[in-house]
Amino acid sequence: MRLSIDESKDETEQELHEICNQFDQFTKSLIDRRSKQTISQDYRDGIDIILAHFERHGKNLWGHSIKLPFSVGGCTKTVDRTNNLLENMFGEIKHNERRRSGRKNLGQDLEHLPAEALLVKNLEHEDYVKIVCGSIDRLPKAFAQLDQEKREKN
Repeated sequence: MRLSIDESKDETEQELHEICNQFDQFTKSLIDRRSKQTISQDYRDGIDIILAHFERHGKNLWGHSIKLPFSVGGCTKTVDRTNNLLENMFGEIKHNERRRSGRKNLGQDLEHLPAEALLVKNLEHEDYVKIVCGSIDRLPKAFAQLDQEKREKN
């Protein structure tokens, strides 16, 4: 069962509808399996647990769409169901830090990691680089300018 098409991109309203339909089909297949007399009580109990979870949380298992006002573009924006992308990024940072330091416990390493270090990941996105400094070639000049402004304030 898939709860997202591709976690690295925003899903369209049509894709969200497709996910919802697939979820409904899966739920119906569980109900059909549960009604068969040939399955064991343990299997039936397991299906009951899943169906109870779906009943409680089913509407929150995928993203949703929000219609934006005309002043903001009048389009529809899809919202992720979770912060999986951020969690994955944090996991990647921890993995890389473990490889760098060789330590299992990263508490102290992450406490001393400056918050700005996480922004470096944004440099992989062309639109972010364009906003911050124009192009990746101008990045050293942008950092030098920040240092110069900081020195002038002190």
